[in-house]
Amino acid sequence: NFYHTCKQLAKLLPDENAVVVAHDWLELGMMSNLGLQNPVVQFLHGDYDYYYQLAKSNEAAINLFIAVADNIAGKLGSFLPQRRQDIAYLRFPVAPAIAERKEKNDSFNILFAGRLTADKGYPVLPLIAKKIQQKGIDLHWHVVGEAPGHTGIDKVNWDENISVKFYGKTANDTVRQLMLDMQLLVLPSLAEGMPVVVIEAMKTGVVPVVNDITGGIQELVTDGETGYRVKNNEVDEYVEKIIALIDNKEQLAQMKANCMERAKRLFDPVINTRIIEDKIIEMAAAKRKDKYPVKLYGSRLDQPWLNNTITNTLRNKLR
Repeated sequence: NFYHTCKQLAKLLPDENAVVVAHDWLELGMMSNLGLQNPVVQFLHGDYDYYYQLAKSNEAAINLFIAVADNIAGKLGSFLPQRRQDIAYLRFPVAPAIAERKEKNDSFNILFAGRLTADKGYPVLPLIAKKIQQKGIDLHWHVVGEAPGHTGIDKVNWDENISVKFYGKTANDTVRQLMLDMQLLVLPSLAEGMPVVVIEAMKTGVVPVVNDITGGIQELVTDGETGYRVKNNEVDEYVEKIIALIDNKEQLAQMKANCMERAKRLFDPVINTRIIEDKIIEMAAAKRKDKYPVKLYGSRLDQPWLNNTITNTLRNKLR
């Protein structure tokens, strides 16, 4: 019974003044279905319908919406115009580079970090690599991430003559250490929020070449200044931009410096943490309207008055 789950989760709340910071549906479902009075903050992490629908359906339970990109805050405001005053765009706190960068001239390394799936644009990478290799340019590709079900998709379509190293699932500190040896990050994602991997790369002096999508990409990547945005994941444009940066060492060096300056300035871990904390404290101290139970999740067997054992027994018999 979903109400049983909600009640068990609600036991973790010390009182009705404890702030619930929600990143997904379960905590929002608890607040809506039980009608708890606690102040609620929802983080919207991506420019996806999923997050907007969560916000709209659980609106009555949410006191403050925090969007991780200006574009996401604006879009949510268009869906919930009556709540615009409760929508804040607050930047992530992102850790500084793991060590100081030391430039090496022995190789040109390109990093991809993310799920090896179509929505992350992974199938585009071998096409880019092959076209560059056909022009007689040797690069070293580094692929961090896993394919769903470990199906071996990671090595599919990569030409055997291309230098590519697969790392699989890798700890974040290891990826950040690897970034110190990278020149470029390629991110052909079809959708993102404020991609932390891009911020971490920029803080390390890695120049991003990314798909031109909505979300936080526009705030991070300015063409020719802090990287390049590629329209519609066009393979030839990726090839053109990457080769241009290989051929122009001075421009690449300047863009690396620009990346570090922008990422450090916008995503200071101490300053941004303080801003988020202050906003949450301000919201929690404000006068709040009463909240009432609204059944948003569950079937006919999910009822506040129905014993959990009975629900489980009936579900097992109906399977």
